[in-house]
Amino acid sequence: MLRTIWEAGEVSRASLSREIGLAPSTVSVIVQDLLDDGLVAISHVAPSRGGRPPVVLRFSTERFAFMGVDIGASHVRVALMNAQGTLLTSDGMDYPVEDDPQGALELIERLALPSLTGDADHPTVVGIGLSVPSPLDPRNPDQLSARILPRWADVPVLSRVKRFTNLPVWIDNDANVGALAEHWWGAGRGSSDMAYIKVATGVGAGLVINGQVFRGSAGVAGEIGHTAIDSSGPLCRCGLYGCLEAMVGASSLRREIALRLERGETSVLSRVDPAPEQIATAARAADPLARDVLSVAGGYLGTAVANLVNLLNPAKVILGGSLPVLAGEHLLAPMRAALAMRTLGRSFDATEVVVSELGEDAMVLGAATQVLEAALQSPSLLARLPSLPTLTNPTAVLLTRGV
Repeated sequence: MLRTIWEAGEVSRASLSREIGLAPSTVSVIVQDLLDDGLVAISHVAPSRGGRPPVVLRFSTERFAFMGVDIGASHVRVALMNAQGTLLTSDGMDYPVEDDPQGALELIERLALPSLTGDADHPTVVGIGLSVPSPLDPRNPDQLSARILPRWADVPVLSRVKRFTNLPVWIDNDANVGALAEHWWGAGRGSSDMAYIKVATGVGAGLVINGQVFRGSAGVAGEIGHTAIDSSGPLCRCGLYGCLEAMVGASSLRREIALRLERGETSVLSRVDPAPEQIATAARAADPLARDVLSVAGGYLGTAVANLVNLLNPAKVILGGSLPVLAGEHLLAPMRAALAMRTLGRSFDATEVVVSELGEDAMVLGAATQVLEAALQSPSLLARLPSLPTLTNPTAVLLTRGV
């Protein structure tokens, strides 16, 4: 019932009865419980069509907030989202997350606490969702990959965040939460089968199958960054050779640029670790080295996407992360060419390849959406919060703070 009200935006009891297939009397009892718990509010009274004017209900969007924490390889971002996918607050900064787990966790606490210690004029934070740049084992989600993030191997990030917030906490791989965000709020809306591919420092894919994020039996589905593109290629941080990430990740692009500069090629780029923004800017300025490096990377990316399309035949492939957004057609045109060359005709024709609508917000929105998804599946997460007093004015909004 709550999920139906949330999806509808505004709906009457009679419409709920028809939608769900329950007797009007049963719907009225459940709706009253939702009103008493403050999970649903009265929006307005609609004009009568020959009987009692219908009371229109809506989800109590203003009452609740959902915190998302995006823990990247080199940044931390904390944000609050409402139940309609709108960011209410956001704060973050660059930080050497891979190398300093303790400092990163202290930074998360510092950024999160202001939103958790508000007053009655702010929405109640229901829970916290974490996005991490590591595959997760569903049997032990508090353990990050020792191979991908060796310094985090013995750091119980889930438990640490629970400890200082005293709130329920969810955690998932960054590509999975990016897929969730695009599916709910972005370019993947309306697509029950889609793939989200994040290309940044690392490369990963989040898969949505039949409307649900697919994680696989061990939680490592979608690790497209560690599929083999060239077995004789460079060593990847995972310990294997020729992985996609080692060919198109930000570190691999910087390494390739440095090697070619040492060979005497000319470029506006510096030998000192150019950021993706600088590489993209140079490509837009017609720098031949930057354009060639992005073109080669696009071809590798297209090969990997072709394998995914041939295997899963998704309706959409959404490219996210910093590199596709910044590089644009300098990366995407060669990617599409490789994709067209390496896919079966029907697979290619049936799959739409687009750039993320959410951009850099995808990770933090997806992290927060984990909490909203759980709350709509288990309304007790919301009902445990302090109930709202009965409102005499159905258009009024009263916000409370959890304790």
